[in-house]
Amino acid sequence: MSMPAFSGHDLYGTIQAMIREELTRLHFAELGEVTDVFSHESDSDKNNYQVTVTLRDSGLVLPRVSVATQRIGAVAIPNVGDLVLVQFIGGDMHRPVIIGRLYNDIDRPPVATPHEWVYESQDSEECDVRRFAIALPNNNQIIVNDDEAVIEMGDAKITVENSGNVSIKVSGDIKLEADGNIDLKAGGDLGLEAGAAINMKAGTDLKAEGLTTTLKADTSAKVEGGADATLKGAMVTIAGMTNFSAG
Repeated sequence: MSMPAFSGHDLYGTIQAMIREELTRLHFAELGEVTDVFSHESDSDKNNYQVTVTLRDSGLVLPRVSVATQRIGAVAIPNVGDLVLVQFIGGDMHRPVIIGRLYNDIDRPPVATPHEWVYESQDSEECDVRRFAIALPNNNQIIVNDDEAVIEMGDAKITVENSGNVSIKVSGDIKLEADGNIDLKAGGDLGLEAGAAINMKAGTDLKAEGLTTTLKADTSAKVEGGADATLKGAMVTIAGMTNFSAG
């Protein structure tokens, strides 16, 4: 029994058809919309930085797709409604990975020029959300939310509130040093208190001026001039036992 003869053209066409059929089974990259997020919000949950995505062209729903990150230890999970790029490992529909997010006509990028690095939160105001957070192994951290920005370095803490208040608290020393001038100005009161001594020294003049000036010591007070000392007033009152000495 003789076998049917195939021409080279028929064989080539058959191979092409087989390749096309195999390629139709492969999936490379598609756009999708995030419909649910599974962020790792506490140590007790089993979420592992995943989202559910609906593919834009086919409508196919891919549950709990892993999201790629640029560095282990960094997270910025997509929001519901974000447009994402889905890559399929080996072309396998069952092995999807989110590799990036894309701006679109609805979700526009922040205004920025070349060479700028800009982050602008487009979410609604949520005071308990850490908009920006960096934590190092020794517990040094920077946290910024809608209400305040906090910098913690060991036992030192700086808090800048959205209301305008600033708080600095440290367990050690605070040192201010400038090659030029240092100006302290308060629209209200300025309080200065120390648990021990307060030392003030000027290289030239030291001036204290106010509408009313009061100097009070609980035990003793001493006013001394290395050269001259002048006490002047429209009326001068000296009370108590007085001792004058020529030196």
